[in-house]
This record gives sequence, structure tokens and C-alpha cells, in this order.
Amino acid sequence: MLLHGISRSNDYKDISLFTIGTLFKLFVLHYFMGLGEGLVLVTLKNFFIVIAIYCLLTLPQLKQWDS
Repeated sequence: MLLHGISRSNDYKDISLFTIGTLFKLFVLHYFMGLGEGLVLVTLKNFFIVIAIYCLLTLPQLKQWDS
């Protein structure tokens, strides 16, 4: 059971790194394509909102596996 919890927590870390990496690439793409400062600011705002929502959703599950 303990190993099962560890492997799941590592899966979540991999997923979060993939998600953050993908969002960062999208932000950089928007920035360098020059689609306007307004769009860059909206994209940056959405980037942080998505990260915050993801952390809130996964935090209770990670705490449950630690105990």
C-alpha cells in the first residue's frame, strides 16, 4: 500500500510538470508571435489560474496518501 501511494504521488508530479510545461510553452508562443500585449496578459492570468486550480484539486489527494 505504501508503495502504491508513492507511485501515485510521483504520477501527479509528472502530470503537473507536463501541464506547467505545456502552459509555459503556450505562453511563450503567444508572447513571441506578437499577438498583442493584452493577449499576453490574459494568457499569463489564465496560466496562474490553471496552476492554482490544479494545486487545489490535487492537494487533498496528496495529503491523503501521505498519512
